[in-house]
Amino acid sequence: MKNKIDFAVGGQALMEGVMMRSPNYVSIACRRENGEFVTHTYMYKNLVQKYKFLNIPVLRGFINMVEMLIIGTKAMNFSTDIFVDDEPSDNPQTQATSQSQTSNLQAFIQIVGLLFSIAISLGLAILIFKVIPLLTATFAKQNSQLLQNSYIAFNALDALVKILLFAGYLKLMHFSKMLRRVFGFHAAEHMSIAAYEKDLSLDQAHIAKQTRFHPRCGTSFLVFVFMLSVFVYTFLPQSNDFATNLTLRISTLPLLAGISYELLKLSAKFPNSLFSKFMSFPGLMFQRLTTLPPEPEMIDTAALALKNALDLESKHK
Repeated sequence: MKNKIDFAVGGQALMEGVMMRSPNYVSIACRRENGEFVTHTYMYKNLVQKYKFLNIPVLRGFINMVEMLIIGTKAMNFSTDIFVDDEPSDNPQTQATSQSQTSNLQAFIQIVGLLFSIAISLGLAILIFKVIPLLTATFAKQNSQLLQNSYIAFNALDALVKILLFAGYLKLMHFSKMLRRVFGFHAAEHMSIAAYEKDLSLDQAHIAKQTRFHPRCGTSFLVFVFMLSVFVYTFLPQSNDFATNLTLRISTLPLLAGISYELLKLSAKFPNSLFSKFMSFPGLMFQRLTTLPPEPEMIDTAALALKNALDLESKHK
């Protein structure tokens, strides 16, 4: 493969599809029940690319997290629409472009729907990974001399509850056949990127041989945020008021996201170092829950999304 970009190629599993993001483009490929592919590509310049003064360590990490949340939600909504309205087209591959003819009202409804989806996701995330862990640690503190005397131990329990909730949440998702397929597409996304990074052809023969675990997965990012919180929360002032403690912890999310981004980015530059292996190990373990061995059509879908992104990058000026 010629003209490799760099390691800055990532992706996300969708409903019966995969989204790939290269430095300048977003590429989506979804598979219909009858085997047809629906693809969607568009140029995307992130805020750091547009405004160089934002390219500040930690800040750029938080910006990246917000942008990926928006891009990922839009991609998931796109794939869900196809999954719900699974009607075959006349062509083997249907290209859906950003220039679709939608009315202003439809565009407004799409924006409102996107904002609603993001708000619901953030609300649930705060409830599960902020409110419940802090409530648990606060309750346990009342009956534990160790937690009363050690704020680090208190924060460690808070992080442990987050990790256990995350693991339990993922395990519950395995009971859904539909979500198990999403985990298969997740693995196909990882394996396609791994083949690309090794400069291999993006076909079944080469992709199928790759591991389904990838050190720069979003799962690794989340797990490291949980672990890093033990250290960062220790510097927060303690309060006897639960609401105050919760507010302080939520306010540190941009800092946690930014630091985690920078550390994971640094580990990617030295993949064989002990530091990199330490950083990626927890996330790789969790990927046993977020990925499943993919079926051949899942690999084909992920490869198509990646090929389309790389093709556009090769023509980009």
